[in-house]
Amino acid sequence: MDICDETLNKIGENADSIVSRLQPRDEITLTGAAPIPVYLVVFHIVVHRFKKVYYDNEMYNLLIARH
Repeated sequence: MDICDETLNKIGENADSIVSRLQPRDEITLTGAAPIPVYLVVFHIVVHRFKKVYYDNEMYNLLIARH
């Protein structure tokens, strides 16, 4: 495992810990500046826990998952 894998795994563990403490709700919005691999890790965590996932930045406010 290289440093990038270790870093992304740690980000995933931290994101999972944070998301698991959130009050249940139907949707979540991902926002802020982050490299794409970080968003993919976090998206993988939230997509199974929320009915709608949005991405919001200064250019877009997108619904990126709905189920």
